[in-house]
Amino acid sequence: MSEDGQDTTPEFKLAVFKCNKCASNRPHLVLDNYEYDNNPLYLVVCQNCENGRIVQVNDQIGREMGKIVRCQCGKYKLENQLCEICRKLDERGKH
Repeated sequence: MSEDGQDTTPEFKLAVFKCNKCASNRPHLVLDNYEYDNNPLYLVVCQNCENGRIVQVNDQIGREMGKIVRCQCGKYKLENQLCEICRKLDERGKH
């Protein structure tokens, strides 16, 4: 919060990309965007495994954007997938 009471938390965008580490389509948090040789790029972080990387904007999987939901643990996920945290908690019997 700033001194005048305004929320200064940056607004981040979510987009669906195929994660290299998870090997499936997952919601990614877009932290920043760049342009290289007239090619737009995003700096993204997977919401499942927290792997960060730079991707091309045209690699975005738009057909699954409406399926992004918040998990009970607070992370974003696609509605038909378990997030990594919940999967590990289920394996340990603590969820």
